[in-house]
Amino acid sequence: MIKNNGKRGHERKMDMAELEKAIGTIKIAVSDSEKEELLAGLKDFLRWLEPVKKINTANVEPTLFSHRAVNILREDRPEKADISNLRRAAPDFDEGFYRVPPVID
Repeated sequence: MIKNNGKRGHERKMDMAELEKAIGTIKIAVSDSEKEELLAGLKDFLRWLEPVKKINTANVEPTLFSHRAVNILREDRPEKADISNLRRAAPDFDEGFYRVPPVID
């Protein structure tokens, strides 16, 4: 579709040829009237993006996520379990396994 080839500020306008190329790539059937509607919607969207493209992001660090959360959970380490505690926690325990009632009829 619209490519900038990694060059900031370089763009191509969306036209029917670009739209038809995209439609062919994703292999969907689109009528001529739907193509016109899609093209108009894409052009509106690109106009809506114009102010965003003008924002100076030269000193903004690239991110993959909108937050900087980190995993605060403990490291997952296997531990030996006391089988008697496991038996007490389960209503039905057989040969080292929890028995559960069937959930599918």
